Amino acid sequence: MDGSVECGGQMTTPFGTITSPGYPRLYAHSRVCNWVIQVAPGRKVTLAFNHIDIERRPYCGDDYVEVRNNSITTIVKYITAFKYD
Repeated sequence: MDGSVECGGQMTTPFGTITSPGYPRLYAHSRVCNWVIQVAPGRKVTLAFNHIDIERRPYCGDDYVEVRNNSITTIVKYITAFKYD
């Protein structure tokens, strides 16, 4: 994987698509992508995940999608579940 591919940014347009670098191929190890979505006061943000495939491991804290309404408050954090038999 090419770790130099840019990931993250700022989105201010009314519509857009966010993907990981190289999608649909796997993303690079230790990749951190931060996106800031800004809207006008009084407007809402709607997120729709059409496809999400996060690595499944016993300790999945490394791979996740987190949505915040500011830089501090987490609204939702999506990680994969791993089941031990």
